[in-house]
Amino acid sequence: MKKFVLLLSMLYSLSGIAQTITEKYNSLQKRYEYFNSSGNLIGYKTYDSLKQTWNYYEAIQKQQNNYVEPINLELINKALASKQARLDNNVQKIEYAIQDISDKIMSLDVEYEVKNRINDRFTNMLNNLNTQRLNYNSTSVSSQTINWLYTEINRIIPEETNRIKSISQKTNLQNVKNGTYVTLFRKATIWDSPEMTKAKSLGQMETNVVYVIEKTNSQFYKIKSGNIIGYVTAQNFKE
Repeated sequence: MKKFVLLLSMLYSLSGIAQTITEKYNSLQKRYEYFNSSGNLIGYKTYDSLKQTWNYYEAIQKQQNNYVEPINLELINKALASKQARLDNNVQKIEYAIQDISDKIMSLDVEYEVKNRINDRFTNMLNNLNTQRLNYNSTSVSSQTINWLYTEINRIIPEETNRIKSISQKTNLQNVKNGTYVTLFRKATIWDSPEMTKAKSLGQMETNVVYVIEKTNSQFYKIKSGNIIGYVTAQNFKE
């Protein structure tokens, strides 16, 4: 009876502001729903077949239950700042490792061309690493990357050093004479100076055969290859 009185009261109120209330039948819920001028659900009525009465319910409480707490922007900004700081720190560690390895390569007590080959392989490593798009925001991923860099370069250095030693064992520089044509072990780089710290590349030999002009020092020979006159390192000569 109380609900029936409430329904009558509500219907009376609706009749006074009919121009602002819209009634729609919801076939899925089997009830009449009432919306205000903004299209918000303000109430609904259902039929009680047992009591044979229409019961009205306000939707205010339901709307309160659907309340969404505002986003805490300050908390989000702090989380993003922390994530960015971790990323910057990890990237900095990787960059330090790369620079450290580069410095160690350049300080190796080996021939200049050996350093070049080691450095070229290290550069290829970094290029391949860049294509993998790893998540450096992860500290474990960053640590694994650094360990991989050192492991690989420690493998490459002895490989290239031993390779040159193997070549040197096959070389008999005593047979190299001025004014003769000599077949080199490979198509070597021709330099514009016999001082490696100042030398610049003039290009690579077109063939392995060069004309030996003179022995410049213990490391370089002055040669002619095609129309290019320059210097090649002694380790490139073959028996």
